[in-house]
Amino acid sequence: MQKTYKDFPKFYGHGFIQSIAGNQKWTVSTGDKMPVDAVVYANEGKIFGAKFMGPKSLVTLDRVTELFPEAKDNTYFMSYPDDGFVILDIEKTCPAEIKKRLLSTNFLYGERSASGRGYHLVFKLPPRHTEFPVVSQKRALRHPDKHYEILLTHYCMFTRNMIPQCKKPTVDFDEIFYELAVQQKNIERDPNVVISAKEPEIQYGKQAIAMLNDLRYTKTPANFGNDVSRYEFGFIAYYNMNLKKFLEEMYIKKDIRYTDTEQAWILYLAIRNEIPYRPKHEEKRNKLPWLLYVAGEVIAKDDKPMKYDD
Repeated sequence: MQKTYKDFPKFYGHGFIQSIAGNQKWTVSTGDKMPVDAVVYANEGKIFGAKFMGPKSLVTLDRVTELFPEAKDNTYFMSYPDDGFVILDIEKTCPAEIKKRLLSTNFLYGERSASGRGYHLVFKLPPRHTEFPVVSQKRALRHPDKHYEILLTHYCMFTRNMIPQCKKPTVDFDEIFYELAVQQKNIERDPNVVISAKEPEIQYGKQAIAMLNDLRYTKTPANFGNDVSRYEFGFIAYYNMNLKKFLEEMYIKKDIRYTDTEQAWILYLAIRNEIPYRPKHEEKRNKLPWLLYVAGEVIAKDDKPMKYDD
């Protein structure tokens, strides 16, 4: 018999889950791990991929259980500085001795993965994350042998197959975070990304800008160790994540391929009056206004850039 949400009372009653249940960042995923646009489903009864990482596509956990009572998972869009936690995703292929060490940590919530052989463990965001600028550039910190990864800004699928918390932790998760953080390489800049200083005409550009301006970016420079440049990079990277969904949809529906310059200008026009002003915004770098230059750098350092089928 297919299980419903009522078969997981411990999950829904868990203190950690309760603490984030009211955030409009929940949905479910399809069999191929595509997060569903819960708002479209609620209004039209159709399954589409989530366009936005927030209330325009996502809902509260209670609403998810109403819309998808027999879902095999509940999916949450996690953004580490906003949410204050990260998730350790242990692969089913992880060696037993490493698994044992990771499971001996001070996790807030734990569960088995869909395979039953991996684990998802939730931890408070380590205070030392601000010591590593590379963290703000990545969606996850990955073990070099792919035994596990720490999810930072990511959709997270909760199976609800819970495990008990470690009664006597012998390993501090902050140590594991530090170990992975120091191993990460800065994302290399794509030298082929060149942004024009001349504003282009952009098909559906106004719609894209309006979509971005509906977003709420709740992080502050304090989330980045009061490094304002990193804060601006993170702000624009968040907008870019959402913008790519829009651009992909335009490609699928209307066969429009956007250039790096068009993508950067959409970001720039959307954020120039949203990011708190500072005199540096009047400066130019590579003949570009500062924020347009940063938008170009976000695109050039994106580890999942826009790709079009030839």
